[in-house]
Amino acid sequence: MKISKKVIIFIIVLFLIVFLCCLFFIIMRNRKIENKQPIFKISKIILYSSADATDNSSDGLLQDLDINQFTDIAIYIDNRSNVQDLTSKNTVKEVSIYNIKLDASSDTGKKFINYKNPLSYGKFEPLQYNNGGITFDAITTNNENNEADYDSPVFFADCSNPISLGYLNLGILKNYNIPKDNDMPDNMKTILFDGSILKKADIKIEDLKCTLSFTIKIKNYLDEEFVCDVILNNIAGDSSIYNGYYTKEYTPQSSLYDFRKL
Repeated sequence: MKISKKVIIFIIVLFLIVFLCCLFFIIMRNRKIENKQPIFKISKIILYSSADATDNSSDGLLQDLDINQFTDIAIYIDNRSNVQDLTSKNTVKEVSIYNIKLDASSDTGKKFINYKNPLSYGKFEPLQYNNGGITFDAITTNNENNEADYDSPVFFADCSNPISLGYLNLGILKNYNIPKDNDMPDNMKTILFDGSILKKADIKIEDLKCTLSFTIKIKNYLDEEFVCDVILNNIAGDSSIYNGYYTKEYTPQSSLYDFRKL
């Protein structure tokens, strides 16, 4: 019995369709398994918020201050929950931050986020303005660590240090003059340049509220890519910042901050 060309072509096409469907199913199943047992996940996020001021007065009598609020963000990555040993699978080749969005309750001040030198964590630092993404170079050896310029975005390939970011809200209040104390001469005005200045200047917590969201992408040494979306509410903190500073630690208890493979 002779089989026509059309039948042969149909059988071949059908075979290819079945093969591709099976291949797709296997790939998706393996991807789901990898995402259930993530190679990378965020283990904790620490926020530190405070304030600072720039004295513009020529005589240094605190008569012309620009008040700024800042929040330092340290993001710790766990790369040993699935793969215990350090391999090409869980060693970081590159980290990048993108899709950065700030949703603020007030339009006062100039708000942005950028990389921050981890050695300056907890201290005000006038970061360079950034309205795009951030790319971190991976440090793989002790020699690279000794020669690293921590003023540029770097991250340890074994995830032993946190991703260090800084949020700035510059010029919340400009040209602020410290109220005169009648019992004290002008040259004896004193003020702490920390979160307490926000209360002294009557800056409302509501005006500082800001939600920060972004995506972290990790590339390993197999050139596989993994992403995780992060949302941080009220990064300036609450009224405790009036006492000098606000700090909070997030420790994810679910798979919310697991990285998924692309």
